[in-house]
Amino acid sequence: MTMGKIDHKAAGSDAECRGGETAGAARAPDADEVRGALERVLASAELSASPRLSAFLRYVVETALGGRAEEIKGYTIAVEALGRASSFDPQTDPIVRVEATRLRRALDHFYAAAGAKEPLRILIPRGSYVPAFTWRETEPAAAAPEPALAAEPQRGPDAADAPASEAPAVPVPPAPRRRMALGLAAAALAMVLAVAGIEWTAGSGSSSRADGERVKLPVMEIAAFEAAGVEPPARGVLRAFEERLGDALAQFDFITVREAAAGDTSAPIACGSQGRSRFALGTVAEGHADGTFSLLLRVTDRCAGVILWSRAVEGLKADDDIAASARRMVRAVSGALLEAHGVVSARALATVRTEAPQSAYGCTARALSLLARSGSEKPAAVRACLDGMTRQLPGFAMGHALKAMALLDEATREQGYDPAPGRAAQMLASAERAVEIAPASAYAARTLALVQAFLGQYRAAVDTGTRALHLNPYDATVAAGVGMVYIAAGRVEEGEALLANAEADGAQAGPLKDTYLALAAFLRADEATALALLPQLELHPSRENALALALALNALHRPGEERRAVAALASDAGGGADAIRRMVHRLLPAPGLADRAIAALEAAGLGQHAAMVQSRHGG
Repeated sequence: MTMGKIDHKAAGSDAECRGGETAGAARAPDADEVRGALERVLASAELSASPRLSAFLRYVVETALGGRAEEIKGYTIAVEALGRASSFDPQTDPIVRVEATRLRRALDHFYAAAGAKEPLRILIPRGSYVPAFTWRETEPAAAAPEPALAAEPQRGPDAADAPASEAPAVPVPPAPRRRMALGLAAAALAMVLAVAGIEWTAGSGSSSRADGERVKLPVMEIAAFEAAGVEPPARGVLRAFEERLGDALAQFDFITVREAAAGDTSAPIACGSQGRSRFALGTVAEGHADGTFSLLLRVTDRCAGVILWSRAVEGLKADDDIAASARRMVRAVSGALLEAHGVVSARALATVRTEAPQSAYGCTARALSLLARSGSEKPAAVRACLDGMTRQLPGFAMGHALKAMALLDEATREQGYDPAPGRAAQMLASAERAVEIAPASAYAARTLALVQAFLGQYRAAVDTGTRALHLNPYDATVAAGVGMVYIAAGRVEEGEALLANAEADGAQAGPLKDTYLALAAFLRADEATALALLPQLELHPSRENALALALALNALHRPGEERRAVAALASDAGGGADAIRRMVHRLLPAPGLADRAIAALEAAGLGQHAAMVQSRHGG
């Protein structure tokens, strides 16, 4: 490849043009045009606040323009662009994969908003770190056909970001894939909401309905750690903690993480009419006389100028394993801040309900409330809202994921626990669509795993759930969902451990968490756990918890109480004994598990009690 013109053909529509030049076969951009596009991206809000992302992008672009695309590997990016030592090992340090994911998101956000009219776009295609340079298509977005609903084959957790063994110097995808690539302007928004985030209407002068529903993520600015106290850790140690924290938080789907610019990040700022919330995470490393140090963490809502949250992580040592110490720090932050009902998420949700209830995220907020069963949202109204959102924003993956979850929730509320075939197919298609659009989203993978388990595809559910854990090992909400999938598939002890750890890490207690813990206690004949769960199961009545209560009493060998619990289950659950049996098979699809539970229920009089109920109602 030469420095002047980049020697490749860009396949595109017959109407593509640039500067009056018709592109039946779109011409390749030259180096100066690429560098101009690069400088405009680097000057954007998405990149200018992150020196590491800027260094990453500049390195890969300049290396490609210099005809050395074959040198663009994880190792060279880490050493040449990110400042890692020559001893860097890409197998043990995921920094390049993490930063590549952040960079793709930043580019997608830029081209969705401020850079929407950029004629030349720089992309980092999945499967390679080698940049692609593509001309913006001129035909209306609505004219592009929607991609098929079938999901791509599942790949390993690192496959999306692993560099290809041999990548072209500056690849330009053919026309259908170019439309999909450019569609990532909305698709990347999929990865950003997971269970929470923030989404607002754009400026009132937006010319299209989709632009008026543009998602705007809350921004978390991570300030440089401050040293204080007696013999605080060296700057190099603190910088390692900063990087670990930033890398970990960047794996969450619903927040934009940036390195804060120099200055007072606690000072209030004017957020403007765009409505984007901005939060600042400041940390003081306080040294102690015994050689340990503490990290004092504080989160500020910069738009309101108030402190939202603070916490101390004590007993750290500079010579400790930094990775292990950083995990303690990240878990202290993630559960409180980034989970569905953490401080940042709750504030974002409350704000959007007040200021932008009709926005796309207003719909998302309603869906989250419905799924938590914590409000008065009506399932049909929420599903109609999600249907409209996915039509207006077909590339918004979390819209499809939330739609799948709403359909799943609706199916579990139905008496027969048996959605119509068309509804079940729609549920699966929506979940698969979310994963197809956002293969790096842990929440999308968790959603698909839960749907697959409900539909009896328990082996696929385990594979998908395991992938979700790898995509974000810090997200306790994801871990809780995968824990239920594991129990449903027969990996009972692993599932119990995931649920217990997720609860300790701050995951919200979902409506089926206690149900699955009780099912696990029954399957393992764990009397201690069954006894501990009785108050929760009685305090939160539902069909699933009524079933779990009966099985917990079975594990405790309390036949009289068990029979009364089964009688109450048969009385309250419509649809008779068959509906209860169907519910058990949905909750425990792995071979043999449902049969064990149903046998215990039958021995406690399920059939007789259900027949009596039907007789009383004239059935």
